[in-house]
Amino acid sequence: VLWHKVPLQSGAVDCEFMFDGAKVFILGCDGDRHVGRVVITAGAMKIMDDSTEVKGKSPSTLLAEAKLTLKPGQWYALHYEWSGNRMAAKLGDSSIEGSNENLGKKKARWWFAVSGQSVKIRNVKVAGAK
Repeated sequence: VLWHKVPLQSGAVDCEFMFDGAKVFILGCDGDRHVGRVVITAGAMKIMDDSTEVKGKSPSTLLAEAKLTLKPGQWYALHYEWSGNRMAAKLGDSSIEGSNENLGKKKARWWFAVSGQSVKIRNVKVAGAK
């Protein structure tokens, strides 16, 4: 996990990424606890609310999902944003948006995470308001 301890209450992250042995690429926001995330696999992009997450016991709540067909070794442009009770992501022609009361909680940081070997990330641009 790469945390950016910048408390953006509203923000947007644009980047390009490539699966390089990893199975999952995740971008999210935290407050005192996890708030929400965008989860990307080779086959899907999901927005998850983390208010129900208890590590190892219960999953996050799925708010939105789009099917994808991503290939390892290929670069993909991603736009991820959050504001108030809303999170959204766009990857290629696929866009998803979810809203939930938990997503509006005060943010303390945002982050990238990887499950598996690695994901390459380049051309990261961040904008937001504290």
